[in-house]
Amino acid sequence: MDNDNLIQKWLNEELSESELKGFEQSADFEYYQSIVENAQRFKASNFQTVDDFETFKANKLSSQTQKRNFSRIFMPILKMAGVFVVLFGLYTLFFNNSLITITTVASEKTTILLPDTSEIVLNAESSIKYDKENWNNQRMVQLNGEAFFKVAKGETFDVIAQKDTIRVVGTQFNVKKRTNYFEVTCYEGAVKVITGTHQRLLKQGDQLVILNDELIERKLSNAKPNWMQKLSSFSAVPLQEVFDEMERQFDVEIATENINDRQLFTGGFQHDDLQKALQSVTEPMNLRFEMDTEKSVIVYEVNQ
Repeated sequence: MDNDNLIQKWLNEELSESELKGFEQSADFEYYQSIVENAQRFKASNFQTVDDFETFKANKLSSQTQKRNFSRIFMPILKMAGVFVVLFGLYTLFFNNSLITITTVASEKTTILLPDTSEIVLNAESSIKYDKENWNNQRMVQLNGEAFFKVAKGETFDVIAQKDTIRVVGTQFNVKKRTNYFEVTCYEGAVKVITGTHQRLLKQGDQLVILNDELIERKLSNAKPNWMQKLSSFSAVPLQEVFDEMERQFDVEIATENINDRQLFTGGFQHDDLQKALQSVTEPMNLRFEMDTEKSVIVYEVNQ
């Protein structure tokens, strides 16, 4: 039996017991059932009064007639709607897919050239999104993680890092947005930072850091972010954030045992040697480490 006749008989309650059992076990049964149930909710009233058996019998016959009418009238419409949904989905996929997403994994960095020749260097375990078709009308990038931006001159350029906004016109700057940590550094031109109740205009050499809701402002002399030179540097940053960054750069897991990972660390590590990087961080903090496996490290206090 073809599918249309099967559905027609089901709507008319004409299926045999074996046919009904087979239809209810099909993959499409729940879909058709939900259509009928939703359609029946549009009745004028859900209240009924049954006076006697004859009235009940008459109502049942009326209900069967309504189902037959529903089948004749609405089934072609449902088929047309299904075709429309499929065609719309294909159009969206192939003709309106203008949102670009680029993601890096641990220990990976990549450079992205935007439609206006603006340039983004994306750090490890970070991602950006932008609309290439609407770029000339709205230069906006969504960022999760860390990236360096070299913005071509033009209209306003916005970077949205979750709830924080960085607005610039023709400049070079770095944005880092991680859990409980937000950092913006201006290397050329000027950037306006809007975050929560704070608004700041940063000029060349200015850095703004928000760590656990505390705002910190600094002056730097670097020409570019250290991470682009394969060096991660920190100034009074919780130790856990340092280990998190090391995990991103070396694609490892670092477990800590009975240490205060909120104590502040100032210093850095190179990205070319894991053992040396661990020594650079643990020795100044009076800590030790062990390589549990090639991709797993345990850090603990010396006096343990």
